[in-house]
This record gives sequence, structure tokens and C-alpha cells, in this order.
Amino acid sequence: MQPEFPDKEIMVLEYENNENMWTLLFDGASNALGHGIGAIIISPTKKYIPMTTRLCFDCTNNTT
Repeated sequence: MQPEFPDKEIMVLEYENNENMWTLLFDGASNALGHGIGAIIISPTKKYIPMTTRLCFDCTNNTT
């Protein structure tokens, strides 16, 4: 699995058949030790695929 999202402009995909739906949950965090993001991809068979990474820049979208 590659941690890149080449179609980042796509915001929503809708499916009529919910039996084959994948789910993506994600969140981010920032503290004195750094910044990071986490994601969980859930397959239609309820297999959970967690992923985390550290961000190598000084701020997230929560910082002004």
C-alpha cells in the first residue's frame, strides 16, 4: 500500500451497493514533539487496516 493519494481532488465517492463499500477514517494530531496523521481503512468484509505517519513540516491546518 502506498501512502500517496494521486486523486486528492476527489472528495466523495458514492455507491449504490453498500455491501462493497470501503470506509476511511482519519485524524491528525499536533503537539510539542511533532505532527502526525492516522488513518484506518475498513474493507467491506470489516478488515481494519491502520496507518500512521509523521508529518515533516512545521504546522498542520489547525495552526494559523
